[in-house]
Amino acid sequence: MIINLVQGGMSIISVTAPTGANVSATCLGLTVTGTGECSLEVPIIGTWSLTCVYNGVTKTDSVAVTTFGASYPVTFFYGSIIRVTTHPGASVSATKTGQDTLTGTADSSGMCDLLVPYTGLGLWSVTADNATTASETVDVSAYDLVIPVSLLTNVPVIEFTVDGTTYTYEGVEIDIANKIKISPSGSNWKMWVRKSGTLIFRYLGSSVDVCLVGPGGDGGYAYGSYEYGYGAGGGGGGGAVNRLLGTTLAVDTEYAVTISSSSSVLGSLLTSGKGEAGGSGGGNSGGNSGDGGRGDYINDHTYPATYIGYGSGGGGVYAFDNSSSFDNVKYANGGGGGSRAGHSGGAVYNTPGSGGAGGGDNSSGRTNGLNGILLMRNHT
Repeated sequence: MIINLVQGGMSIISVTAPTGANVSATCLGLTVTGTGECSLEVPIIGTWSLTCVYNGVTKTDSVAVTTFGASYPVTFFYGSIIRVTTHPGASVSATKTGQDTLTGTADSSGMCDLLVPYTGLGLWSVTADNATTASETVDVSAYDLVIPVSLLTNVPVIEFTVDGTTYTYEGVEIDIANKIKISPSGSNWKMWVRKSGTLIFRYLGSSVDVCLVGPGGDGGYAYGSYEYGYGAGGGGGGGAVNRLLGTTLAVDTEYAVTISSSSSVLGSLLTSGKGEAGGSGGGNSGGNSGDGGRGDYINDHTYPATYIGYGSGGGGVYAFDNSSSFDNVKYANGGGGGSRAGHSGGAVYNTPGSGGAGGGDNSSGRTNGLNGILLMRNHT
């Protein structure tokens, strides 16, 4: 057997290991030993087999010593990884009694790895804080584990861009007058959009309900003449509703919100939420969506008869259900009542939008309601 002894000084195997670990290196029948973080002086050029024993767990490695007087690093890792999935950009921490707090930040995919040291066996409290705070306790029961922890919530991260400005919702209310409002009601978040722009969901923990609500059309024109009396115009039709319940939206994808004189659109998901035309004739009660009510009238049995009154607004349609509200406003968009004396309908009731001309008896006045609103909420 030929042993090549190092000339010009010992070579060093620099070992990183837990305090108290027993380390040994062997080559060609020669063994050198150390404890914990240590420098093993090796006098032989060749391949050294290393063994590390800590807390009853044995790990091995090897090092090829090829140069006189050189240093060769070797690390024996006895920790574990807590792998947290949460909101992108969230602050992540893990605490354990008697240990330093581990901290990190979730990357753009929402992932954060926390490295647990070799002294960290036991229970750790893991917390992620961004849109909302979520915590969970995990047990690091052995070394070399990758322990997954999901700290996702149903609170989205939404970017809304309008008029050149981007607003970001992360659980704190956004209220931009006549443009957008998002409620900070935890996992039961709701939003409405009144202005054209773009929406991007950077995180979305659940499916959503999306609804377009058009305002009702105003009431129609009155009919008749002074000689024979005026009848009231028909009430405006209720606003039409277009909805998707429990739909899945893509993250990091731009959705165009177009709110124009005839519709409101979210990308290609929904096409329009137009208000319908007013109904024909008179009457004294609102009709269904798209149907105008009739105007009241008085006939005093004289000639000419006198017809007066306003056509009631068409019946509105709730965006999601009869109990659905946002800021205590139910988006049931009834049309405005028609006026007497040949004028178009009155104000639009119970809606933030404005109505267009309704139909009434004047069929040429049958136009759709104008403007629109986009409503969205967490699907529960």
